[in-house]
Amino acid sequence: MKKIMILIALLLIAGACAHGGYVVKKGIQDAAIAIKTADELLDKAIPVLGEKFTQELIGTCPTREECEEQWADKMSRVEQAVSSLEIAKDLLLKFEKLFLSMEEGKTKKSPSRLIVKAANILHHLRSALKDLEAVGVNTDEVADAVRIMEGIAEALKGGEL
Repeated sequence: MKKIMILIALLLIAGACAHGGYVVKKGIQDAAIAIKTADELLDKAIPVLGEKFTQELIGTCPTREECEEQWADKMSRVEQAVSSLEIAKDLLLKFEKLFLSMEEGKTKKSPSRLIVKAANILHHLRSALKDLEAVGVNTDEVADAVRIMEGIAEALKGGEL
């Protein structure tokens, strides 16, 4: 019975590998969802964040000008995070198109090209994560997207194309 279970497990693993990058395909879908969710949450949160930052800074700054400067810095970090997420979203779409083109045989398989593109997406996601953490904004969705893209990069490095 144990040998049959091992055989079934091996067949499932072989099927997954033969399916041509299931890990990468699933990762692309999951990353797209995480990035989209983070982007939507930030869009809704920006007006609230402005008020939150105002309340946090009241009474903590020696001068009004310093408060305004700190508020502007925080909002600028949020805007940078939004921009980084938008770039990551666009790059992920291009990454997906390239991956699918390679899978369909329309483009020569080149894991190194995909790894470079995944690293670029990771750079923008990490930048967004850093900016949001700096101003105390919940970063769960962005952190999820970073972990997913790291998984995709590892799968590509492991030859799961």
